[in-house]
Amino acid sequence: MTVSSHRRLRPMGAPFVAAVPTGRRVRTGLVVCESDTVVLVALGGHLGRLAGAEQAERSRHARGAWVSRRERKRALTQKLPS
Repeated sequence: MTVSSHRRLRPMGAPFVAAVPTGRRVRTGLVVCESDTVVLVALGGHLGRLAGAEQAERSRHARGAWVSRRERKRALTQKLPS
């Protein structure tokens, strides 16, 4: 790529070293009751199986025969309960 002669580039600034990170990491957790935990675990398992099946389907196809991302997402959405 060449730069056209009529376009001026901005000057480079002086080099610098980024400062060491400061502060603390804040960890927050989702606090749920036991019945919600059961539902979230079941939902996570279901979504994981769908994602795994979709990945396996993509890997079975030849590189040139991949379906578009939009079509794959629509197919997955149809499998989800409403």
